[in-house]
Amino acid sequence: MYFLHLMAYERASATLERAIDQTRRLQRWSFGRRAQLLLAKALLRAGRLEPAHLRSMIQDLTSMSASLPLAGLMDIMAEEVVAELLLSEGTLDEALRQAETAAAQADQRGFRPAAVSALEVQLRILLRLNRPADAVALADEALRAAEEMHYVPMVWRLSAVKAQALTRLGNTGEAAAAYQAAAAVIRQLAETIPDAALKHGFLSNPLVSSIMAVAHERTRSEKE
Repeated sequence: MYFLHLMAYERASATLERAIDQTRRLQRWSFGRRAQLLLAKALLRAGRLEPAHLRSMIQDLTSMSASLPLAGLMDIMAEEVVAELLLSEGTLDEALRQAETAAAQADQRGFRPAAVSALEVQLRILLRLNRPADAVALADEALRAAEEMHYVPMVWRLSAVKAQALTRLGNTGEAAAAYQAAAAVIRQLAETIPDAALKHGFLSNPLVSSIMAVAHERTRSEKE
């Protein structure tokens, strides 16, 4: 989870693959299912899933979800991961339905971090569906929850998606503030990373570096 939050997807994948192998040898199936869900997310975000593998993984995770207790944490995680896989595939309406289900179930069961994580996926789907006004409203709700929990890795992501949505709506001033808020949290998070290579990898991630660049440009423009 630590590597996933820092976008070190290759290290996350390698760690999860070892964990899955160990859970199989120990026959700890519940731990193995959780690791498989996280591995799917890591592989997807690392860009290591071919279309055929992606479709196979969606089918496997959908089957896994059907076999799990209704609205349990792993069922909710499976719904969220399937939503992200469908988003990557471009099946947007179904992706949105899955993300909404995951967020609602997590909220009902009191799994607040899982609810915020599912909302972040839902926001990205809304942007792809060209629904920026809906994305802004949902981002505000998700940000309040993430900030209450001090869920720092999710706060900057939510702020960044909100900034993108505001930009599409032409609200450049509010978008600038949201980008700057995301950049401030990124800097805060980076200062907590003791591993120099991990810190460099996080800050040089294309998404992170683009947010920092936009925030810097907006700040510079305001000073002129």
